[in-house]
Amino acid sequence: MGTQINSYAGIGVLVDNPHVTIRERSCSHVIPERAKYCPACGKEAITEYTKLHEALTDIPENFKHIISTDEQEHFVFIVSIDTDWEFGSNGISINLEEITALKAKLKEYLDPHGLWDEEEFRLWVVNYVSY
Repeated sequence: MGTQINSYAGIGVLVDNPHVTIRERSCSHVIPERAKYCPACGKEAITEYTKLHEALTDIPENFKHIISTDEQEHFVFIVSIDTDWEFGSNGISINLEEITALKAKLKEYLDPHGLWDEEEFRLWVVNYVSY
């Protein structure tokens, strides 16, 4: 197992809050209101955890979800190019007049999920290093 380095350049957004918090019952027993634990099985009444927003795990084919090395930054690109140091680089050409239409498509997808931020739409360069 070696080091793998990938570099990405893309037009898109940095998603500020890519995770959602899930709160659900830990068991199916009847639990008194305000009880912290189930009297029947002893499990906590409510389990809370975070997971990646569904809009990022089930992303449309024409978008690309990129995660930084430390997994703290999540990007969604509508146009992207990547370099794989093992296999070489790729190139892309885009007409600048198309960016407005592409931006609208990305906003249409992300906005209903609360993941769109107008100020974060730009050209991004991201490196991902796997150790």
